Amino acid sequence: MPVDQEIQTLECPCGTVFEPEVIEVDRTGERWTKCPKCLRKLLVPVET
Repeated sequence: MPVDQEIQTLECPCGTVFEPEVIEVDRTGERWTKCPKCLRKLLVPVET
């Protein structure tokens, strides 16, 4: 992991706050992960 990259946390609508371990990229280039508690598919925001 590059030094300038911060650890990213996401919050699911179910209330779980987590660090995504597996990020999937779909054919449109959007990045997704799943909530470890409810398994909801969440969009990973693109860092600029």
